[in-house]
Amino acid sequence: MPESCGYHYYAAASIAVDAFPGTAQVSWTFGSVGLALLNTGVDPIEYSFDGTNVHGRLEASGPGQGIATDGRIAVRVWFRRAAGAAANTVRVTVWG
Repeated sequence: MPESCGYHYYAAASIAVDAFPGTAQVSWTFGSVGLALLNTGVDPIEYSFDGTNVHGRLEASGPGQGIATDGRIAVRVWFRRAAGAAANTVRVTVWG
């Protein structure tokens, strides 16, 4: 994490729903400057920053298992199982 960052957040969330819920499963209290998402389960997970649109997919293994990005301003993220997937766990790390 760069020294200029003053905030850090970490959560692990179990994802067992097929649709984005009304409330984000993971939220934090500061505007992020970057985040990392990692699927630690055995099936794909989809994520959204607005609770409606799919913004990406985390695969169960390989290079698509996680993402890390700088410059992504967000305060919450929604997750859902990909079609036919089992419940999974996702790790979320945010810095600001």
